Amino acid sequence: MMRSLLAAALLLLPSCVELGAKVDIGYTRIDPKGSLALDSSGSGNLLSLENDLQDDLGLTNEADSMYGHVELDAVMFHFTASAFRIEDKAQGTLRADFGGITASTPVETDFDVTNYRATAGFNLLNLAGVRISPGVGVNVLDSKTTVRSLISPLEEDLKGTVPVPFLSLDAGLEISIVDVSLGLGWINGHYGDFEGEMFDLEALARLRILDPVHVFVGYRLVRMDVEGEQDGDTGRFDLDWQGWTAGVGIDF
Repeated sequence: MMRSLLAAALLLLPSCVELGAKVDIGYTRIDPKGSLALDSSGSGNLLSLENDLQDDLGLTNEADSMYGHVELDAVMFHFTASAFRIEDKAQGTLRADFGGITASTPVETDFDVTNYRATAGFNLLNLAGVRISPGVGVNVLDSKTTVRSLISPLEEDLKGTVPVPFLSLDAGLEISIVDVSLGLGWINGHYGDFEGEMFDLEALARLRILDPVHVFVGYRLVRMDVEGEQDGDTGRFDLDWQGWTAGVGIDF
């Protein structure tokens, strides 16, 4: 994904335009709140079938993950891409039916979701260290989650890729050795096989310690309430994830 963004930027921009890039690698800790629902009966009432990640599925631990982030900046265009992964295993008791597994069943959940974020914007303002870049983006959930009964052979998968396009607004401020960037995204509507609402925030503050190396701290927020049909079942992700990140990076 990172290579694709860089290639697209090089094709779009004339050779006389100077490019700049930042590559960040670090660690993040995300608090995975929210709920999941899976309807195999066709009832269409997913709200009544929600199981809370923490209270019902037992996913009470904060998730530690590697975090990657890339920015490509030019006089006219600004591109970003980032990713993190939440992976956990826990046991709980279903509050509502989950596919073919009935309510009140003790279950074990293998929760494995990777989140990808990418944006492309036009630099409406890029002057004296201040940048404002409206544009478009996509937030992708790649789920490999399995819920299995502890008292029977039944198990249900909530697997698949959910791409959520959004309107984006990126902003940046650079003063001496300090660089701050903020990315916002929002959408509410129907897209492909899915519909729902999403709000997305990504913030990074960098301190250049020895050119071209910098350290950074950041904050990541994903609020997503989407549902759609896949493989004959209807699934729903109602997620509220947030957490801090920190690491090192290089300016190019």
